[in-house]
Amino acid sequence: MNFTSQANKDILTLALPLTIGGLSQMALNITDSIMVGKLSYTHLAASAFVNNYVGIPYVACIGLTTVIAPLVAFQINSGKRKFVGNVLVNSLVLNIFVAIFLCTIIALTSDLLDKMGQEEQVVIYAKPFLFWINWSIVPMIIFLTMKQFSDGMEKTRIPLYISISAVPINIILNYIFIYGFYFIPRMELEGAGMATFLTRIIIVILMTLYILFSKEFNEFRTVKWKYNLAEIKRIAKMSLPSAWQYASEIGAFAILAIIIGWFGAKQLAAHQIAISIAAVTFMVSVGFASAGSIKVGEYFGAGDIPKARIYGMASIRIAIWYGIFCAICFVLFRHQLPLLFTDETEVIQIASVLLIIGAIFQISDSVQAVAIGILRGMQDVRYPTIIATIAYWMFGIPVGYFLACEVGMQANGVWVGFITCLTLVSVFLYFRFNQLTK
Repeated sequence: MNFTSQANKDILTLALPLTIGGLSQMALNITDSIMVGKLSYTHLAASAFVNNYVGIPYVACIGLTTVIAPLVAFQINSGKRKFVGNVLVNSLVLNIFVAIFLCTIIALTSDLLDKMGQEEQVVIYAKPFLFWINWSIVPMIIFLTMKQFSDGMEKTRIPLYISISAVPINIILNYIFIYGFYFIPRMELEGAGMATFLTRIIIVILMTLYILFSKEFNEFRTVKWKYNLAEIKRIAKMSLPSAWQYASEIGAFAILAIIIGWFGAKQLAAHQIAISIAAVTFMVSVGFASAGSIKVGEYFGAGDIPKARIYGMASIRIAIWYGIFCAICFVLFRHQLPLLFTDETEVIQIASVLLIIGAIFQISDSVQAVAIGILRGMQDVRYPTIIATIAYWMFGIPVGYFLACEVGMQANGVWVGFITCLTLVSVFLYFRFNQLTK
């Protein structure tokens, strides 16, 4: 087996548990949408409204954690293995502080829900749901920080099991709090938010016990883990641009989703269905990106740029083939997939058209995710952040708004805006990695 084939195998092997773990977290949102959608499409629209409203801080927090795995891989392979536990401690300090700060801002600005042009009933359902979803970000970022630490050392098995366990826990709690159970009253959409919050608390407890007591980490506990301001600053120089890059993307998507809400609850519900399906395929790409960032980070830490390039290019090739596969599935099953969420005929019809448009950007979405990951493995975060900000805010939003509102394409126009920004990001970041490594 030549080294390129070995790189493909290594990326796929490492990506599998990372992808399943990411899909497990995504499944929390999917199961919420499915169970809430059974109440009514208005409840589903309210869920979409809240998820987009908290989207920027939610994904910014995810962005904070994504640099941890490549940092750990870099440190292990650059002669500082025994001090790697300090990456976890200082990342937790930084990430918890940022998460609490962002959640406080969301809580203080919750009255803005009334001023965003949504239907009155959508806003009524949204407000209590927002409280729980907002504060569930804090346990989520603690869990992801510890999981990234473990993933960076390629200790993925137990975090994978914990991530998977979150799905049945969330379904059970959803059933109890959405529909009521014995002395617990029926809480509908608010109950779904409470279930998500409690699920994330449980998996944080499980992950903490694993990190503190597992024999797999005995080697790294020989040196006392300690808080260090200089280390926090070093991590922040990478994690904050990464958080901003993620926030730029989801911020653009959130604004475009709010624009869709101007055309009614059915358009917004259809968008929530289609974007939930697209988010599942994207999480697989994130798994490839995480695997690529770890392997590139390993060889970058060892000073072997040619091998870092081979692993990076292998990740991009896998992303392209995966994007083609997803595009075909979107087209073939565009009428069947929305049935998982609702039986409202008009909503299904709108969603099926959005899935056709979504098929077009599957390749660029997968490539841009992987390109960001492998550049992060080389500790290059500033350039991707600038490119993402320009593409999403100067091209994606204006194109989406113009086509939706001025041309009259409504939700379809917004999704063409997605095609525009994702394609630009994927092309520019591919050439960036090629330039840095050739």
